[in-house]
Amino acid sequence: MKLLTTINILLISLCCFLPARVGRAPEKKITDANELTDLKGVLYAGNLKNWNDRHVDSLLLDIYYPTGATDDKKYPLVMFYHAGGFVGGNRFNVMTICDKFADEGFIAVAIDYRLGYKKVKGHDCQSDSLTFNNAIYRAVQDGNAAIRFLVSRADSLRIDTNWIFVAGSSAGGEIAYTQAYWSDSVVKQYFPESYALLGSIDSSGNRLTNSFKVKGVCSMWGAMAHADALIDSNYRAIPSIIFKGQEDGGFPDSAGHFGHCKNMPYVYAGIAVYDMLQKQNAASVFHYLPMADHPAYDNGFCVQQASCFFHSLMLGSASSGKFLRYNSSCP
Repeated sequence: MKLLTTINILLISLCCFLPARVGRAPEKKITDANELTDLKGVLYAGNLKNWNDRHVDSLLLDIYYPTGATDDKKYPLVMFYHAGGFVGGNRFNVMTICDKFADEGFIAVAIDYRLGYKKVKGHDCQSDSLTFNNAIYRAVQDGNAAIRFLVSRADSLRIDTNWIFVAGSSAGGEIAYTQAYWSDSVVKQYFPESYALLGSIDSSGNRLTNSFKVKGVCSMWGAMAHADALIDSNYRAIPSIIFKGQEDGGFPDSAGHFGHCKNMPYVYAGIAVYDMLQKQNAASVFHYLPMADHPAYDNGFCVQQASCFFHSLMLGSASSGKFLRYNSSCP
C-alpha cells in the first residue's frame, strides 16, 4: 500500500513538470475594450480660398459614434452634408440627424464646407450660374478632403472603409449625388471652367492621397447635374435612396432648371434619378410625398429608411421600389 502511494505521488509530481501538449493554443489575454466618444471640431482641411477670394484657415468636422461603440470593432461611415443653398448653414445644423444615424449603428460625420456664390437675394433667376457651379465644386472638393482625412485615420477612428455612404438634404443632397459620381475626368468634361479655376477635386484642402469608394447615396430633396450622362455603365450606377416632395419649389420633380430658373444649371431629381438607376439595375428606393414642399419628409423617417437601405446593402439584400407618403421601405 505504501509502495502504491509513493508511486502516485511521483506521477503527480512529474505531471507538474511535463511540457505543454504540442499544438495547444495559448490562452488569450483578456483585455477590456474602450468606449468611443464623439469628437467635435476636428480640423480636416485648410489654406483655402472662398468664393470671394477670402482666405479660409481651417475647415472642421464632427464625428458621432454609435452608443456603446468600442475600439475593438469598426463601423460603417455616413457622411451627412447640411442644407443651405450653398450660401448658408453649418455642421451644427445636422447634429440631430447625425445622432440618429449613430443610433442606427453608423459613424456619422458632419462637416463645414465652403459656401457662397454671386446670388441676387431672393432672385436666383438673376444670379450667376458659373459661380453657382463653382460653389458646388468647392463643396465636393471639401467633402473629398474630409473623407480622405477620415480614411487616413480609419484605424484609430474605427471606420470600416469598405462601407462609406454619403447623404445630405437639399444642397447637401446635391453634394452627396455629385461626390459619388464626380472624378477629375468627369469634371474636366462637364465643368471645365470650374476645373480650370479651382483645380482637381481630389487634392484640395490637404495633401492626403487616400482613395475611397462610395457604396450608397441618400439624397433628401437634392438634385444632380448631368445625371443622364453619368448614371450609366461607363461611369457608375450607385445604389441610392431618394426623398422628394410634390410641391418642391427648389428642384424639379424629374428634370429641369435649378430653382426653375433658365439661367441656372439643368438638373435631375426624384423620379428621374430613380428611373436611371433602375435602367442600370442598381438598387434604388424612391419615397414621394404628395403636396409636400421643400423639404418634404421629417428627418427621423428619412434616417430610419436610409439606415435600413444602407444596412441591406451591407448584407447584400437590397431591393428597389417606389413608396408613397410615409409607407416604409424597410424590410
